Amino acid sequence: RKRDVLYTVIEFRNLKGRPEGADGTKFFMYGDYQLVYCPITQIISFAFRDGAFVNAELTPELIWRLRVPKRSSSLPLRWKPEVLNTPLLRWFNRTTCGYELHPSLPMTYESSRRALHELGRDARFENDIGHYNFRRWTANEVNRKSLQSGQEISLARSGRECLASRVTRSLKDTRLLIGFQEDD
Repeated sequence: RKRDVLYTVIEFRNLKGRPEGADGTKFFMYGDYQLVYCPITQIISFAFRDGAFVNAELTPELIWRLRVPKRSSSLPLRWKPEVLNTPLLRWFNRTTCGYELHPSLPMTYESSRRALHELGRDARFENDIGHYNFRRWTANEVNRKSLQSGQEISLARSGRECLASRVTRSLKDTRLLIGFQEDD
């Protein structure tokens, strides 16, 4: 049985708010519900943390049950304009009451590195965990799940021009795509 899959196009920006690389680095990511380090799951959880969706009725439980209407190839999940330039990973500070998340400052590389190291230590991983591990785990899984066929299906369903315009138009374009992932 095929199911609809969440995907997004993410553009990474530097601390000055400019795109990384010559034309900006954009990534096409799709949800893999068997992947522990699924970037879509994390992005969606951050979006709910920030109250980012225009649809106030959308809940974490409901988002995974949404279906693309038969007459459409995708279902846009609109973000509030005021959160489009808010970093997903933000600076946090340890206080006497726990952690405090800054509303607009991005997380520094060093604090992110420390947090990943602590997570790995808490999980009792044999080796330290860092940004490289996270990138490799995600990339290996994406490659294994044949991202190319997923992109071909999304391009075939939405048209190359449409996908290209979505990539350049929005920092956080999240859509529910007609299923190209089969349940196991």
